[in-house]
Amino acid sequence: MSTQLPLLNIPPSLNALPSAKLKKDDKVGVHAWSNFYAAFSENFSNHALRAIGAKSSGLLLDPFVGSGTTLVSALKLGIPAIGIDLDPFSCLLARAKIAINANLSEAKNLLKPTNNTIPLDTFCSEAFNHFDNDCLCYASAVFDRVLIKTNSNRHEILDVLLSDKSGKFDSEVVALTALCLGSSKSTSLIKGSNPTWYRKAIHGEINTFEKLYVATESSLHTIINDLNELRLLTKNRDILILNKNFRHIDNELSSNSIDLIVTSPPYLTRIDYVVKHLPNLLLLTGLINIDLDNLRKDMIGTTKIIDKSAFNEEWGEKCLATLKMIQEHTSYASNSYYIWTYSQYFKAMFESINILFRKTKMNFKGIMVAQNSFYKDVQIPLSIIVEEMFHNAGFKAKIIKKDSIKTKMSHLNPNQSVKSKTNTLSEDVIYFEK
Repeated sequence: MSTQLPLLNIPPSLNALPSAKLKKDDKVGVHAWSNFYAAFSENFSNHALRAIGAKSSGLLLDPFVGSGTTLVSALKLGIPAIGIDLDPFSCLLARAKIAINANLSEAKNLLKPTNNTIPLDTFCSEAFNHFDNDCLCYASAVFDRVLIKTNSNRHEILDVLLSDKSGKFDSEVVALTALCLGSSKSTSLIKGSNPTWYRKAIHGEINTFEKLYVATESSLHTIINDLNELRLLTKNRDILILNKNFRHIDNELSSNSIDLIVTSPPYLTRIDYVVKHLPNLLLLTGLINIDLDNLRKDMIGTTKIIDKSAFNEEWGEKCLATLKMIQEHTSYASNSYYIWTYSQYFKAMFESINILFRKTKMNFKGIMVAQNSFYKDVQIPLSIIVEEMFHNAGFKAKIIKKDSIKTKMSHLNPNQSVKSKTNTLSEDVIYFEK
């Protein structure tokens, strides 16, 4: 273990942190709208922020904002915050969770039915394969109304909505989010054996889909009711969301500007987050420019091989030892495919940690939640690897909490070996400071 560890000034209150693991009881209110497999609970983020001394004068960052749990905590505690994510739907969902000024009547006007029979030509070709014409015509009408209401075009609309700190466009955000959530019930894509996968519907399943207007209206009422409850618990809102690749964020975020971080990076379990949100993203192509293939390539943890560069010693001894075990594993494609999915994940993580070091102030404090995993019978101790990366980037860091995981993503894949299914995992909390 690094000799830096005794130098850490770990706040005593961190010893009382609750589990980060999202439980059934945590999936209520705004957190019940969509399942997120890399999420931690709001209870955890509330405690974590208080434990590291969050104040209204400090700036909070979540560089992997996902579904926006950290931002909901910031809203309730009155903390200025920035959330960043590469996934446009994740950004929209996170933005909707803080849209406490949304008005039901205004959102309903944006979501009125339409008599249009010709959809916008801006949808990607795959959208036409998985939504019927009525769905796309309805979505087209909603998109047109939102563009007119916000006085923007499809090249800027997402940035306009995400950068709106005042809540001027909360109703538009909620309308679009309700539409996207409704799209999951109105597509010809069906959940596969793993709930992060979709497959094309087969004969006999096509009649199980809801009309997009009906599914959207149901989602809208749920969203508005949850936001009305949230409004009673909130303080001042000073929150910005950026739909960006954090590794390319230099011009968007000032150096030495961040006081606090609470975050969880994408899992290292080969989850394809683009496929997880495929219906939502396909529908959004009618409103904003989304290159789904490039989005998948740019995701940390992508299953696509995009980088076969040499391993970096700065990733740390544990990381290099783990990569060596994967590379030398006797199972099929270990050395030709799987090794590169792991090495490019570690490269992306180390790049992100180095950016964090540049963007954070002295006396900065941060919390990161990381889940360990397995490749076949090889344990991937992600939390230890990340801890070493923090040290090598200039932070002081220590794993301060470990929680055993009873279920893990490999359990959701019926093709996993029995041995893999019986491995024990943990979800760990890493404290780091500067």
